[in-house]
Amino acid sequence: YLVFSIEYRLIPDCLFYDQLADLHLALDFIRDHLTEYGGDISHIYACGDSGGACLLTYGIAMQRSTALAQAAGVTPSPEHPDIVTSLPPSLLITSDNDNLQSYTLNFEKALRRHQMPHKLINYPKDPRLTHAFSAFYPDLPESREVIHHLIHFFEHTGDDCKGGYVS
Repeated sequence: YLVFSIEYRLIPDCLFYDQLADLHLALDFIRDHLTEYGGDISHIYACGDSGGACLLTYGIAMQRSTALAQAAGVTPSPEHPDIVTSLPPSLLITSDNDNLQSYTLNFEKALRRHQMPHKLINYPKDPRLTHAFSAFYPDLPESREVIHHLIHFFEHTGDDCKGGYVS
């Protein structure tokens, strides 16, 4: 795998739209220079935790939908049909100890309702498995398991997640 780590300005020093602009500049750079690094334009994947995942959700949806990109009045919700139906196959990971688990579960319901390819992995209650645990605590066995789920998802590009999968 070839990895690009994308940085973006943080709120409150900027607006969300500034963060989207940073993301799109980075994606443009990757598109324009990927082959120089030996990358394959037909196999590009994006990962993000917490705020980065939110930014990717909106950013990728806007990149795939001209109407969405132009719709300044879109309801700011990842369950919005224009956002949900503009996404590529998505892998969602949460746990019963994730303080934002309800957002992930509602997002998964929206993906399922619109028959969008996705997979949900929901870890059981465990005090170690807090919000974005795989990023904050990479040495946990479950964090390593998340990496294996990501690799499997990338290798299969969501082909085995047609109605959602709950673990």
